[in-house]
Amino acid sequence: MNAKRLKIKCIVACFIMALVMMGCSNTPTARRSIADTGSTVTIQIPSNGKVLMAKTYALHNTMDKYIMAGDTIGIQNMVLAGDAFAVSSGAQALVITKRLTKCEVRIQSGTNAGASGWVSSQYVKAI
Repeated sequence: MNAKRLKIKCIVACFIMALVMMGCSNTPTARRSIADTGSTVTIQIPSNGKVLMAKTYALHNTMDKYIMAGDTIGIQNMVLAGDAFAVSSGAQALVITKRLTKCEVRIQSGTNAGASGWVSSQYVKAI
């Protein structure tokens, strides 16, 4: 493995570890009202950091397993493969699909505007 590739992997690993430490976990929080499908919401995390989203429902289930296990390499691999991405807390989104513990949303503001993915319902707050 060349030095440049190793350096990039280390930077991504540090970024992912920081996300996990800032609250990207499935730790239970107070229930919030989740808006209906078609409603505009904000993606929020108590630390005002970043929220991890997965491209598909199945990938979100995989990401949950990695987060619960503390598997930062698994999360890093998902981000590197483009299967997961980070969204800044406070970003506005449109609810596309609502499930019991997850929502599919399309980001409407910030650097990820236009991207869609699945996020834990605990981070979705009705406006």
